[in-house]
Amino acid sequence: MVVIPDMLSKKASVTDNSIVENIKGRKIQYVKLTPLTSKDNRKEILIGIDVQTKQGHTALMLAARDRQAASLESLVKHRADLNKTDEHGMTALMWAVQQRESRMVRSLTSAKAGLNYEN
Repeated sequence: MVVIPDMLSKKASVTDNSIVENIKGRKIQYVKLTPLTSKDNRKEILIGIDVQTKQGHTALMLAARDRQAASLESLVKHRADLNKTDEHGMTALMWAVQQRESRMVRSLTSAKAGLNYEN
């Protein structure tokens, strides 16, 4: 589970079975977000897989930052953009390296995440 703050103004989670492909014949990847608290009256919402928060974070970056390897691998598998950068120029790979998460670094580099970005 990846907690995605400030994307919906409430916290939400994304899991592997949340990835929905080709909704209504469209070739866009979506992530289904489900609120973490029962107090939120929204049931779920679909957003583009590479939507960014106000700080420029994607679900992939947040998975790396929050050390959620299973979520990261699911997002990679479903072709999330590996090379998007946040407002500080950080990519998901940079977050994985910063967190010293070798499994995530291997997943991202195996999927051909860019290695030539400067922060």
